[in-house]
Amino acid sequence: MLVIGPFNCLPYRISEAILKPLSIQQGMPILTYESDGYAVSPSVLRQVDVHIQQILEHAARNHVTQG
Repeated sequence: MLVIGPFNCLPYRISEAILKPLSIQQGMPILTYESDGYAVSPSVLRQVDVHIQQILEHAARNHVTQG
C-alpha cells in the first residue's frame, strides 16, 4: 500500500491514521509520503523501489494473482 498526500492535508492524515494500523494488522507493507510539491529526492525513490519489492514478495507469499 502506498499512501501519497499533500503536505499538512487533513484527509491525508486521517487516511494514514486509519490505514497504517490496518496494514500492520494484515501484515501488508505500507509506505506513506507527504508531498510539499517539490521534486522527490533520490532517497524517497529508493524507498519506493524497496516498497515495490516488499509488495511483490508479500503477494508471492500469499499467492496473490493478477486478474
